Amino acid sequence: MKQVINKGMCLTERTAIFLVEQLNVDAETDKIKYLKCKLALEIILINFSKLSIIYVLSFMLGITKAVLVFHLAFLYIRKYAYGAHSNSSLKCTVISLILFVGIPFYLVNFVLISKEMLLIVLLVNSSLIYKFAPAATKKNPITDLKKKRELGRKALVANSVMMLLLIINVIPLGILNLVIFGSFFSCLTLSPYVYAVIE
Repeated sequence: MKQVINKGMCLTERTAIFLVEQLNVDAETDKIKYLKCKLALEIILINFSKLSIIYVLSFMLGITKAVLVFHLAFLYIRKYAYGAHSNSSLKCTVISLILFVGIPFYLVNFVLISKEMLLIVLLVNSSLIYKFAPAATKKNPITDLKKKRELGRKALVANSVMMLLLIINVIPLGILNLVIFGSFFSCLTLSPYVYAVIE
């Protein structure tokens, strides 16, 4: 039996229902499997739409490479350290645009931070990671203490890799600014004070 798509549903939910039905997941015979599949598709569609907005805007501003470098550095830390997520899709999109387009645009066009200051930023990262990582969310809690310690250790190693990139002096300073500030804003999302603003 097909789930009824009504006008009150958002476009993402309607698209997810359509795709689940194309995969022949029957809502009647396996409701849990159907709901899991639908939720996963909704998350993919929502994230894809946000990424599309970010990268279309970055392309229009001519900073696509800078945004990509900043974004990858952010994700490199976040993969292990976790961090705050917004409960509102609109709020998340606005924060993402400021973070992933606004900050790289500012770094590329208006400011170049010295290596000494970047080292201080990395030391701040280390203290935030040591104190708060991994910062699990309500939707994604970490109950296993061993896993928690392992993730915290990996986040510190990831930050140390960035410190090594700064020390060995083979990457242009402009790119280092993007990498280190990408990681810095990822570390900021670990703080409970930032949690209160984002969530």
